[in-house]
Amino acid sequence: MGNQTKLQDKDLYTMRSREIGVALKIAPRVDPRHQLGIGLHQDITEFDPFMENGILANGNYEGKNGGLSRDFTFSWQYQNNDDDFDPREGARIAWDVYRSSKHLGSDFENLRFWSNNALFLPLSKKSTLALQLYGQFSHGEIPWYHLAQTGGTNLLRGYFMGRYRDQQLLATQAEVRRHLFRRIGVVAFAAVGQVAPKTSDLFKDTPLAGWGGGLRLRLTRNQRINARLDVGFNRTEPTKPSLYLYILEAF
Repeated sequence: MGNQTKLQDKDLYTMRSREIGVALKIAPRVDPRHQLGIGLHQDITEFDPFMENGILANGNYEGKNGGLSRDFTFSWQYQNNDDDFDPREGARIAWDVYRSSKHLGSDFENLRFWSNNALFLPLSKKSTLALQLYGQFSHGEIPWYHLAQTGGTNLLRGYFMGRYRDQQLLATQAEVRRHLFRRIGVVAFAAVGQVAPKTSDLFKDTPLAGWGGGLRLRLTRNQRINARLDVGFNRTEPTKPSLYLYILEAF
């Protein structure tokens, strides 16, 4: 946990999670670009025995051995972009609140908030600038496996998913998307972000940074659904690139 972890702190674990949720979402008639939601969510997490003498086996972490999380959920979404899969203009905003309570039977008492904000600006007929500001903020008893994490296929590409994790996360990224010919396109991306135990600590240290580029292959004629192959690099280990093969854009 934290942004000062070292590679030798790596530990292996096997996790099983069963998750279920239900939500009611309403789009007001006055402006259907907005959508409000309320619901219930539950997940049960279990672990196999941890590695002997590893950090997880010897540490005292919240939710060390798994547990039951049961939450009230609230959401607000705003969307006016021109396409769901590969937007070229417009904005897309999603805010989600999870309130886990022992009154609901949860093992943990906490509050978690996600803020995902994206803006798409056309640069030319074939080029788009995509911008994203993402935050994850939490308070209370947060199981270590529910902490905000950097890395992976979408946010701060170049870092292994979970390489850095903590209660708070703030990151921003930019991506230039360029159509070349037929179904082929290319992208270049860069991102900075940070994790910290408190929001006030997010700007104290040098931020994490990731960058790279990739290829795009349009899979369908009528919809902008792309397969993407990205190569990402990071500031911590710049000589060890990460390779991502995925369907749909990062954001």
